[in-house]
Order: sequence, then C-alpha cells, then structure tokens
Amino acid sequence: MSFDAIVTRALTDEFNNNYIGARVDKIYQTEKDEIMINMRSKDGSFKVLVSASSNNPRFYVSKISKENPSEAPLFSMILRKNLSGSKLVKVEQFGFDRAAQFVFSGYNEFHEEALYYLVVEIMGKYSNIVLCNENHKVIDAIKRVSNVMSSKREIEPGLIYERPPVFDRVSPINANEEDLKNMMTNNADLELRDFLMRSFLGLSTEIANKIIFDAAIDDKNLLKNLDENDTNKFISSFIKTFEEVKEKNYSFNIYKLSERKSAYNAINLNQYASLEKENFSSISELLDKYYYEKDQKDRIAQRSQNMRHTISANLKRAKNKLQKQKEEMLESANREAYKVYADLISSNIHKISKGLKEIKLENFYDNMNEISVPLDQKLSAVQNAQKYYKRYQKMKQREIVLEKQIENTEDEINYLELVTDAIDRTDDVKNLDEIYFELIKNNYIKKDKKIKNKPKKIAIHSIDYDDTSKVYYGKNNLQNEYITFKVADKNDVWMHVKGFPGSHVVIKCDGYPSDELLVFAAEIAAKNSKAKDSNKVDVDFTTRKNVKKHPSGKTGLVNYVNFKTITVDL
Repeated sequence: MSFDAIVTRALTDEFNNNYIGARVDKIYQTEKDEIMINMRSKDGSFKVLVSASSNNPRFYVSKISKENPSEAPLFSMILRKNLSGSKLVKVEQFGFDRAAQFVFSGYNEFHEEALYYLVVEIMGKYSNIVLCNENHKVIDAIKRVSNVMSSKREIEPGLIYERPPVFDRVSPINANEEDLKNMMTNNADLELRDFLMRSFLGLSTEIANKIIFDAAIDDKNLLKNLDENDTNKFISSFIKTFEEVKEKNYSFNIYKLSERKSAYNAINLNQYASLEKENFSSISELLDKYYYEKDQKDRIAQRSQNMRHTISANLKRAKNKLQKQKEEMLESANREAYKVYADLISSNIHKISKGLKEIKLENFYDNMNEISVPLDQKLSAVQNAQKYYKRYQKMKQREIVLEKQIENTEDEINYLELVTDAIDRTDDVKNLDEIYFELIKNNYIKKDKKIKNKPKKIAIHSIDYDDTSKVYYGKNNLQNEYITFKVADKNDVWMHVKGFPGSHVVIKCDGYPSDELLVFAAEIAAKNSKAKDSNKVDVDFTTRKNVKKHPSGKTGLVNYVNFKTITVDL
C-alpha cells in the first residue's frame, strides 16, 4: 500500500502547518465508507476527504467535487451533530503508523467546551473512521465492529477506543545502528525486503525497495549472507531514509510505472529515478490527483465490465454470422451450373426418359463437351428442368439478399469494434455513460433502473493550436457524430485514421489549415485510435461536406470521399 506511515506523517505536517484553527462547516457522507468535511478558515474554504475504503483508504485536502446523497446516512448525521462549527486543534499520527486523529474543539450536548477525536485508520479492508469524545469513548464509527466480528478489538458506541495493535513491529523513525544490527541478527534467515516489512511499522513496499536500492545490494540476499560492507550500506540507507522524514525533506512525486500502474510517496523513490514522474507542491495535491485518476479507472473498469461482455458476445455472434453468410454466398455462386443443367435438359427432352439417375449430354456452353447431368428418377424431363430452373432462381435471389446481409453484418462488426475501441480508450466516467446510452439506443443493452438518465450534454474535447485554430475530437461514437455533424461546418477539414477505429477530428481555423496544423491534427487522430501504438499511422482527411452518415444508421459510422492521406510518426 503506497499510503504508508511516511505519507501519513507528511499529511499531519501539512494539516498542522496550514489548517489549524479552521472550522467545520458541512459534512457529507459521499460513499458508504467515505466522508467529505467542508471547512473554512481565514484563508478560505477547503474540503477534507476521509475514506475507509477497503481498496483505497486515505485522507487529504481535496479539490474534487463529489455528489452528495439525497438522504444523509446515520454516521454523517452523528458527525454533523458533534462536529459542526468545531475548530481543528491539531492532527496527530499514531506513533509511526498508518493511523491519525483529527482533534476538534467544540461543544457537547450541555453546551460545554469539549474535545472530539476523529480517528482515521488506514488498514486495508480493516480501515475505519471513528468518532470519539474527549474521554476517548466511541460515539460511532463508519464501520462498527462487534465482538462477533472481532473478539480482540471491538469498535461500538459506548466502548473505550483502543488504537490498532502494532504487534511486535517497531517504529523505524528512531532506530539507530545498534538497534538495526541486533534486529538483523535476530532475523538472520529473512530476505532483506521480508525483514523490513515484518519488523517495522508503517512501511510500504516502495520504501522497502528504496532502502535496498539505495544500498545497492541484491534484494534476494538473506541477512545472514551479508558481509560487513553490505551490512553497513544497508543500515546507512535505512537511517538516511528516515532522516529525510525526520527533517521533513519531502518530495511529492507520482512515478509512471506503466500505462496502468503508478507509484507515489512523500520522499524520493530513487529506484524509479529514470521513469517519467509528475511533481506536486503538496502531499494532498498529489493524493487528490492519484486517487481521482485511480477512482476513475476503477469505476470505468467496473462499469464497463457488463458492456464489454455484451459487446464481445454480439461481436462473436456477428462474426460467426458473417462466416456462414460468406459460405452461403460461395454456394450460391455455383447456381450457374443449375441453369446449364436446366437448359441442356430442355434442349434434349426427347432423349430423356423418366427413371434415369443421370444422363450425359453435349454442353453447348462448353464447345459441345460431354457433361453428366444428375436427374431425379421420380420426375419427367420437363419437371427436372423446372426443378433446376427454380433452384437457379432461388439461389440468384438469395445472393441478392446475402449481399445486403453481408454488408449489414460487416457494418455491425465495424460498429461494435468502434465501441470496443472507445471503451478501451475512455479515461472518464462521463464518456462511458455516453457509450452506455448509445448501446441502449442501438438495442444492445437494456437500461439499468439504478443508472441515471442520459447525459443532457455531449462532452466536447478540443485543443487550441493557436489563437485562431482549434482541433476538436471525439472519444466515443456519440461525440464523433456530434462534432462531425453539429460542430463542423461544411468546409472544415475532417480527419480519421485509415483502416482503424478511432476519433473523428475536425479542424476549425481561418481559411485552409497549414501543413503544420494538418500534421498536428493528424497526430491527435492517430493518438486517439486503435493504431496509437504503431510507429507510423495513415490519416485520411477531407472537407466535412464529403462526409456522410452511413446508410446503416449506426452511431458514429460514416462514409467519406475525395480524401487525401497524411502519414504521421508517433
């Protein structure tokens, strides 16, 4: 868990340095395990997010707005009753652990001055938010813990609050060289990382890895196999790491480990020094960005799961249908043989008697070469000819129908691949909502009663190239159709990656765009397409008047003519 004791220490420092004296204005319970405290100080208003989420427990000053429930849950009402109007006195970390308490000065039910403690426990699935009175008696908790749930540590109204147990782990903040040597001797059979994680309070894997990396020794080493030099380097790296914390030598960075994974801390993680990183002015600013994006990704993954399943099932069905239709089309291509049989039988009726299984006839369509014509023994020559003529006509009509069916099936496959690409590229829940309602409109899914109504406004994405030029692009089919047929004028330049699902791009500028602007817009089209991981991408462009809605009527599908192609490097 990246949210470790160092991050907790940095947060308590931030609150104590900047927000002491602020008063509680409003309190909302934005999720079943999350609260938002609106506070005001002489410097202005701010919001404190506190979450006991099993996956992402945390607390910090947040600038993100969240929707409040129409009915306040019980815990938020208890918080309002006890904390509204109270003043923040201090924020204390529990030793060097992932837990802290906000100390508020307010008034009790007898209008007497009283202290209240809002405790935040960052403990994975056991995370909690607990409100206590000045005698540390539990008023309530966002997650009550009965004796049935835990016989060792109950958290129920009326009980005295007990801090989370530390077991046999020790605080690393004041550990000296002698302490470390003794502990290493007592844990000689452990690997370095295991030793750090098992022995010390509040460490994250990132910090354990940092200590080992800075010591420049193999993390798979057992403590007993370290020589004196490696032992000294390991101890020196450990002490130096926590000197940074004691001296408040903070550095707030998010490190990009991959497209979907990142790491952070309140001090430099030197093992990631070569990676792309984003620096922040405060730990709250960092956490606000990190958890907002993580929350978006988690919600998108959760919300898109059913959509992906539906699209995948329909795509598989459409591809199977297309294969069968093409096989049937190949069969119908043989219909000319039936017409030849019918014509030859009609021309040789006098030679054919009832009861024959086949007859060899001269084929006047093939230089009078002999051909064997199958016959139905039960039918006369005329009836056999009529049977072949009927089969020929039926297959001819079937081919006409199949051509249209194949076109429709291919359109459906293209559309579903467009939707899949839009879901893959979406980074915003609102975009996902638009895709959801698009699938409802096209009868792929039924509306969930729990989901709110269709968004009133379609999101528009744009980038300013200069003072007079702007590039618009869509992130899903609804947005693509909107910018193409609502935003764009007929003479605006329109773009789309050749041969791949992706964004529609529209350039709005004075006159015809320059070559530089065309390349700029083409790069946007390429980066917002399924071809985004290619080195070179072909992008078609034409004026908007050459773009028409697809006859299938599928949202976002278009036909375009009179286009040119530009190749961009990514």
